[in-house]
Amino acid sequence: MQSRFKLLVLLILNTSIMMAQQLQKKVNYTNQRMKEEFYVLKNNKEIRQGQFISTFKHSIYRRQLVELGQFQNNYKHGSWLSFYYLHSRNPLKSVGSFQKNRRFGYWIYFYPYLNDTLSKILPDQSETLKKAKYVGEDILNHSFNIELDTSGVITMCKGEYENDKKVGVWEYYSPSRRKVHDYNH
Repeated sequence: MQSRFKLLVLLILNTSIMMAQQLQKKVNYTNQRMKEEFYVLKNNKEIRQGQFISTFKHSIYRRQLVELGQFQNNYKHGSWLSFYYLHSRNPLKSVGSFQKNRRFGYWIYFYPYLNDTLSKILPDQSETLKKAKYVGEDILNHSFNIELDTSGVITMCKGEYENDKKVGVWEYYSPSRRKVHDYNH
């Protein structure tokens, strides 16, 4: 499963912008702690195009990842990652795809951390939690670089979305990795 997420992150980070139009970076601060960085078309600064990253200022020295993905013609499109940004380890929250701002296709959600009880049940996982780190920007390729550790990932649920609604059978798991039930949406 770890290689699946590495591939997904590589696809997000290495997606090239295949447009004749030029892009310009834009930064928005939605409040004192939340920051969005993204690209817009040079000839229409209202149209988001290409990579997007939002971060949260967790402490004086560290920014936590909130979301990472792509925009296409001002819509969320393609693979997106979201994170538990208020958690000190900044673990992965979900992975999935969007089409025109709507969740679509296979999605997977994760538990944010292992608690003390679970660490006793799964001692080998207690220090290998999933975490993320924003490491910079590749200005030439209009992309943001992150390091993502998916070791110790514990799935909460997984299934399909169609037109922003859960469809079909979703699988739900306990923090101890046991399947709790299937639910047909």
